[in-house]
Amino acid sequence: MTKRFVMVALLISAATGIAAADGNRCRALDVGDQKLILEVEDRSVIKCSSTLMTALRKHWCSAANKGKKFDYISDFDHVIGKGRLAQKMKQRKSTLTCFTVAK
Repeated sequence: MTKRFVMVALLISAATGIAAADGNRCRALDVGDQKLILEVEDRSVIKCSSTLMTALRKHWCSAANKGKKFDYISDFDHVIGKGRLAQKMKQRKSTLTCFTVAK
């Protein structure tokens, strides 16, 4: 087998296969029991976090919940760094305050 064949085979298997193993997901977990509230997927950790926040606002911020605070844990599959310094992002406790009603 040539190097080129192996690289093509790896690219095809990555493109057709395992999206969850990419490390492109971020999720909101319940503080008490770590159950999944919402999960979104984006290659960029910043976009993923922003999309998750928008989805949480739509999920929680109704007219009845205006002014309330909701605690959750942000959990990311994204990796920071390269090579031997690479490490998975740590979970982070966050609070969402519903200032306005989400549309």
